[in-house]
Amino acid sequence: PVWEAVPTQQDTVRANLVELYKNDVLDLLASSKGGGAGANGAIASRLDVRRDARTGESFVDNVCDREVAGAEELLRLLEEGADHRHVASTLLNADSSRSHLFLTIS
Repeated sequence: PVWEAVPTQQDTVRANLVELYKNDVLDLLASSKGGGAGANGAIASRLDVRRDARTGESFVDNVCDREVAGAEELLRLLEEGADHRHVASTLLNADSSRSHLFLTIS
């Protein structure tokens, strides 16, 4: 697990959870009036994907990072984010996700 690779108590493990829905990147862990309504009517904050001109790395700007102390906290974070995902029924699946989910652990 990730926590076994952390060498000292000063190092932390952080995670964020975003959804790509249609053409929008939504923060599933932060509430805001500027986002779209998820499965439970919760509001997810819309975000921008940017590229660092110096390093060339892409990142999600202003995403809500949460510190997690173990696997159980990470699972709770996933459950919280799942409550905010966009879902819609289809002929084959009553709770089909109409999006892609990205979990980032750092």
